[in-house]
Amino acid sequence: MDAYAWSLALVAAFCVGLGKSGFASGLGTFAAPLLAASMPLPQAAALLLPLLLLLDVFSVLLWLGQPARAIWQPWLWPSVLGALAGALLLDCLPAAYLSLLVAALCLLLSLGPVGQDWQRLALHGPSMAGLSGFASMLCHAGGPPLTLHCLARGLEPAPMASACTVFFCLLNLLKLPVYMQMDGLGSQQWLWALALCPAGLAGVVAGVKLTGRLSPSAFYRASRLAMLMACSVLLHDGWEQLSG
Repeated sequence: MDAYAWSLALVAAFCVGLGKSGFASGLGTFAAPLLAASMPLPQAAALLLPLLLLLDVFSVLLWLGQPARAIWQPWLWPSVLGALAGALLLDCLPAAYLSLLVAALCLLLSLGPVGQDWQRLALHGPSMAGLSGFASMLCHAGGPPLTLHCLARGLEPAPMASACTVFFCLLNLLKLPVYMQMDGLGSQQWLWALALCPAGLAGVVAGVKLTGRLSPSAFYRASRLAMLMACSVLLHDGWEQLSG
């Protein structure tokens, strides 16, 4: 990678780390478009998973003292089913369609007055966890559905951040064998991920500190804004892929 590509990759790694901390988790969605500005999209996606896994370990260690198992445990099996469904469709369902679907659904559920049935869907953890697992496997876009569910439940900032961190760590571990079988991961990707880790770790630490210092209302506003921004990126990215 040249200097321009490295600069974009460092910004992307910081965004991933900020999202991995559980603060404004939708910010991680910016990583793929940033990386794709300087490298082919498949190469960007292959670089992301090792970075996600390395930052997952550090993030989970930072949140070990925060009990959140009762929150993330009901999400686990629905997300596994969603991820397995995504793995089956990995070669035949264009990621652009899923990006548009996830973004449109999350915007519909979060903006303006919607029907009670839609509101109940946002509050239904297994459904949103299943969608998160499905979207994460296909296009690393599992953050918005789960963030929407957490905001709809009104979870406290620290337990919400801790639960999301552990959940996505387990989900990314599940994705690893699938991507390794596709030959998308090699030693080069792991070396790049290691080189980008300092920027990602800085994002994780910054996110954890912000979560502890912000009031719950400010945390919710930041999380909702990040989710809406992530949905906008997914809409733009999906439309660009389809029209291109």
